[in-house]
Amino acid sequence: MSNSWYESQVREDFARARRKAFLQSIADLMARRSSDLVPFEEVRSRLNIRGSAYRGLQQVPVSKIVGSEGRYADFDRHFLPRQAKTQQRWLSVDMAHYEDVPLPPVELYKVGDVY
Repeated sequence: MSNSWYESQVREDFARARRKAFLQSIADLMARRSSDLVPFEEVRSRLNIRGSAYRGLQQVPVSKIVGSEGRYADFDRHFLPRQAKTQQRWLSVDMAHYEDVPLPPVELYKVGDVY
């Protein structure tokens, strides 16, 4: 497939994800549930978390990831983009997906049963 096809596809994917994020925010509002990611610093300070332990590489269901150490306002709990400013980052990751480019794993902190 041509590079222009990929570029077109990732732009369509982003637009679709933004629409889905908007609709999801309405559904969450109507259901009176938060779609916000929880700021990790807030969790750390409230629970007085001080240490951490490396647990190795593990697969984690996205549904178990409820917070973020940074950029928690850029995405919702479904990891849909909330802001147009995230477009370039989104396009880069989506393009890597289409081109089968491996990306490094994300680092997660487990607190209770969630990350």
